[in-house]
Amino acid sequence: MQKTGVAPKFTYSIVLVTRNTEDCINTTLNVLDQQSVNFNSGIQVIVVDQDSCDDTKNIISRWIEKYPDNISCIEMENVSTAAARNRGLKEVRGEWFAFFDCDALIDPDYFQKISQFIERTSYEGPVLVTNWMLHGNGRELGEAKLSMRCNESGLINILQNPECFLSDSAGCFFSHSAVQKSGLLFNEKISTSFIGAHFANLLLLKTGSFVVGCIKEAHYLQQFQGRKMNLAAKEWNDSARYRKLFLFGYLDLIQQYQKEMRQTPDFLQNLLLSEINEYMQRMLDDDLPYDIGADIDSFFELALLVISRVEPHRILVSPLPNLDLRTRVAILGSFAGKHFSGMPFVIEEIAPGGKEMRIKHWSTHETRYELYQDSGPQPIAWQKRRTLSFMGKKLCYEYQCWVPLENNVERWVNVDGEKVSTLCKYDMVDNFERNEVLQLYYAPQSQCPEQFQKFLNASTEKSPENIEHHWIFMDRVDKADDNAEHLCRWTMQNHPELKIHYVLSPRSSDWPRLQREGFPLLPYGSAAHLQALSQAQWLISSHVDDPVIDPMGTRKEFGQPAYKTAFLQHGITMANISRWLNNISLDCMVTSAKPEHEYLQQEHFKLTERELVLAGFPRHDALLRKAQARKRTGRTILVCPTWRESLMRGAFQTKDADSAKEGFFKSDYFRGWNEFLGSIKISELLQEKGYRILFLPHPETDPFLSMFTPAKTTSILRWTDVKSVQDLLVNCAFAITDYSSLVLDLGFIGTPTVYYQFKETPGYYQQQGRKPGYFDYERDGMGPVVQTFAELETWITETIDAKCKRPALYDKRADDFYSLRDGENCRRTYEAIISRS
Repeated sequence: MQKTGVAPKFTYSIVLVTRNTEDCINTTLNVLDQQSVNFNSGIQVIVVDQDSCDDTKNIISRWIEKYPDNISCIEMENVSTAAARNRGLKEVRGEWFAFFDCDALIDPDYFQKISQFIERTSYEGPVLVTNWMLHGNGRELGEAKLSMRCNESGLINILQNPECFLSDSAGCFFSHSAVQKSGLLFNEKISTSFIGAHFANLLLLKTGSFVVGCIKEAHYLQQFQGRKMNLAAKEWNDSARYRKLFLFGYLDLIQQYQKEMRQTPDFLQNLLLSEINEYMQRMLDDDLPYDIGADIDSFFELALLVISRVEPHRILVSPLPNLDLRTRVAILGSFAGKHFSGMPFVIEEIAPGGKEMRIKHWSTHETRYELYQDSGPQPIAWQKRRTLSFMGKKLCYEYQCWVPLENNVERWVNVDGEKVSTLCKYDMVDNFERNEVLQLYYAPQSQCPEQFQKFLNASTEKSPENIEHHWIFMDRVDKADDNAEHLCRWTMQNHPELKIHYVLSPRSSDWPRLQREGFPLLPYGSAAHLQALSQAQWLISSHVDDPVIDPMGTRKEFGQPAYKTAFLQHGITMANISRWLNNISLDCMVTSAKPEHEYLQQEHFKLTERELVLAGFPRHDALLRKAQARKRTGRTILVCPTWRESLMRGAFQTKDADSAKEGFFKSDYFRGWNEFLGSIKISELLQEKGYRILFLPHPETDPFLSMFTPAKTTSILRWTDVKSVQDLLVNCAFAITDYSSLVLDLGFIGTPTVYYQFKETPGYYQQQGRKPGYFDYERDGMGPVVQTFAELETWITETIDAKCKRPALYDKRADDFYSLRDGENCRRTYEAIISRS
């Protein structure tokens, strides 16, 4: 499709590298065609297609027919992005050229604004930067990294303004003549997005000009969703990011600047620090997807070589907005080898009512912390020190503690005998005085949305008599039958003097049942619900997502309503969910097993005995009574696989239902479970023995249930159709799952269970984006782990032959795991909440 002949001279050349972009390439070309500058004479488009197998090529062909002198296409196979850009660069005929993403958005007068800027400033190069913004899910996400912040238009000397640096080529235009004179090409040894930054910064060096044109009014919106998110995730799984990028990207830039300028200029230090920051944040969160393994030492050595060119002072004071205090300390300690404990404390959260707050501090080494007030040192009731590390490499220490807040009482913390200030949002405070801290930490209530003002006014005007023992119970918005329902029922029966409510959507199938039972129901989202929350002392729930614990969206920003939160949990915590849980503000969290309780106190989690209580799940009291009362074993086999988060990412993250189903159909998850459900051999065995399978997968599977082809002994059930989970559990003969914590309830009452964990790519924990916790299915599971269909068939046959009695090995495991099986979980949970009131 490539047009031959001498190409005309253009003002601008745009290079588009495409591969299967039929969903966006037409929109991009339309945007270019509709620019206010003349497309025929002003804009050249060079498409480099990387072996597209969808309709991309046909779309481009139609555009070439319309503009044969402006648009051309080059086809390449199995080449890197850098190689594709270099090929496109050979065809550039414009005075200025840029590399656009195929789903980028620009204003209709984008090129006109650039032309006006060039005319006004007489700028000749080497680099123009437009206002690069991230755009996703229909909204702007903010500046991408810090790439040449466009606070104002003009010519900026980045040697004198090092906070402005080129971290990518997105939104950048390069002088064609400057690039030709330099002989510069994209480095094909770098396979990541850093190829743009490497090219742009070397162009500055080779031209000897560090004055960059900045055009604030010209907006380049880069999409960050769907395909772009997948590419970003793929880069982090690429080994080249941990070796080649350091060698041929970061260190190559350093060496070339050192050779020409005998220094690493400040703007380049900021760029390197910005890049290292992304690695360090992922390591601190234990979220580096690539398994570095034995290469961890060489990775640290390469990172040390890069950071050695960044001045320690810059690590401390760099204006990078996404470089937090924790990361600065970790870079200083682990990569720069410095000894530092002088960072300020940070106020992480304030307890409801403003009587105490949790503060954090980071240091490169072990330090001594002391709480002081005028009368002298004070005891610290709740504190925790965490060693933040990655694959055995210590990054830094994190210290957190709860300190009291009082009016007219000033407190402070000493670190190694020296007084350290505290960062409260965006201001520094020297002392912890309640009024000052609350005023700085929370936004004024007058700024709250008007529809919530009357409820917040009620929450601030309430008296202790109004809120004493005023509790709100809730499970899900549209589903009850969990720990909160059971604790609410127990409280109604045992403490009728308490003022309590249970919140639920009236559309829930559980509403009529609870209404008949006399529950004090409130419709979710109603004025009565919000009014009750404004007067509540506690919100007690099995779930702590924002719609449950903060339906008005006012607690984090305004600190109101000031009810405490008790998290009863939905399932027993088994995996390392610290990244999620550490961002939730809790005043009480109920655990149900001793190993779980001990695990949540470990370094991964911020939790202390202030929040944690080993009381047992309230729903287990009723489950135990029902299990003890059953007269015979049921004939239902419960099959309850859990979900895979990856099935809603990657190829499945699409608005096209047919594409989503096609991707689901190709997954190992579907293959494995559909093979089992459709097995004629198992179906005939169950029919002969009088058993049936009830397939109850995670609710996320609902859109794909029609794709399964079960045998006649199998029924498929949705969670919305379940009237009573406990009746379902008590009446099943045995259960089959992969990783679901639901079977721990069956383990609690002695029902046989098997974990069917067939091979998947990637592995389960990689798909879930989480790390394994204390629970090992082989060592701790309430039943055996099988990995093949044949093993599962054998286990089912043997279990039926044994009359569905659980082997003694798993009875002992359950006894060791559950230390509380006395039917008193509701009482213990109630007392724990009372003691924290």
